[in-house]
Amino acid sequence: MILAASMWFYAAGGAAISVFGPSLESISEDFGITYSQISVVITVISVGFIAGSLAGGAVSDRFGRRAVMVPSALGTALAMFWFAASPTFGSLLAAGFLIGAGFGPGLAAATALVADLARERSTRDLNLFNTAFALGAIVAPPLVAICLAAFASWRVAYVVVAVWFATSGLMFMRLSYPPRTGAVPPVRGVVRALGSPVSILLGLVLMLYVGVEIAFGDFGAAFMERVQGIPRAAAAASVTTFWIGVLLGRLVVARLVGTWRASSIVRWSLALAFGMSGLAALANSAPLAVLGFVLTGATVGGVFPTALGIGLRLRPEMAGSLAGALTALASVGGALLAPMIGVASDAAGPRGGMLLAPAFIFAAMVLFELVRALRRRNARATAGLAAPTVKGSIDA
Repeated sequence: MILAASMWFYAAGGAAISVFGPSLESISEDFGITYSQISVVITVISVGFIAGSLAGGAVSDRFGRRAVMVPSALGTALAMFWFAASPTFGSLLAAGFLIGAGFGPGLAAATALVADLARERSTRDLNLFNTAFALGAIVAPPLVAICLAAFASWRVAYVVVAVWFATSGLMFMRLSYPPRTGAVPPVRGVVRALGSPVSILLGLVLMLYVGVEIAFGDFGAAFMERVQGIPRAAAAASVTTFWIGVLLGRLVVARLVGTWRASSIVRWSLALAFGMSGLAALANSAPLAVLGFVLTGATVGGVFPTALGIGLRLRPEMAGSLAGALTALASVGGALLAPMIGVASDAAGPRGGMLLAPAFIFAAMVLFELVRALRRRNARATAGLAAPTVKGSIDA
């Protein structure tokens, strides 16, 4: 039951993340701002998320998951209401920061909770768990399209997502949580684990993955409207195709774990996504672009939970801190790469922004090869001391 409640919360997070892109053109018109300026909203949300996930992960390790998940859900609900009601751009930025700061701790705690309960199956279960995020992301673009058609307002969609978060907070209040097992990890040990080269490189891979999500999920609607020439409501709904692909990709990866090594899954997912993202960005027709959206989501979708699972398995006794640090580093993608996409979109049009996605994926491929090399070196250094591989684990 607690995992079901966490998935409901995760789905709300997916909706909160993907509701912004389809409403981007309307927000831009309402506040009279450029793509570069609107990318600042993504940056501010990401900065809040970084701060919240770092603090939330460590707090959940020390005081338990409940101490983080309840205030996270309710705090994010209030921030979403504020965003919906914002009369000025400054108010919008403040609300955006609080959305990130509210959701970040809960995401870190919920991810650590999956690692607590799944252990050796954590990579498979994280892919399944993250399908909830994709489902929420699938719901949001049609929700925005309906609100634009029925109410001529993007704000109603944010109110709906705020209520979604509030219901998950009420669910968290009523549930019993598994007790913590083992001692609280010392601060020095946590810092050493977070500062390891493998952890940092995995975090950078996740950061570049988030850049791809922003290109497709946030700027994809503008690409479909401005470049492919389809109506605004249809362009808003078309972003759903990317998230449908993400959902399918994560379901496929969940089945592959245990048959393929996790590192091989990430490697080949990135290689295939590189080609599919190029197809989407260079498409000269709406149907071809939609096909590219679906295929990019399907090939890249499993990268985030699988790479995250690899990271959490490094030190499972500090899953909360590691989840917080890795997701915080991932969110740097929003803080740094969103403005890059916005500037490229202003300078070269939405297609120019979309063309950054293949570049991000290529960089992630290079960094992940460094992760593989470091893990092989570490494995050789500890040969003879490692426990036998467990079937179904990330290394099986």
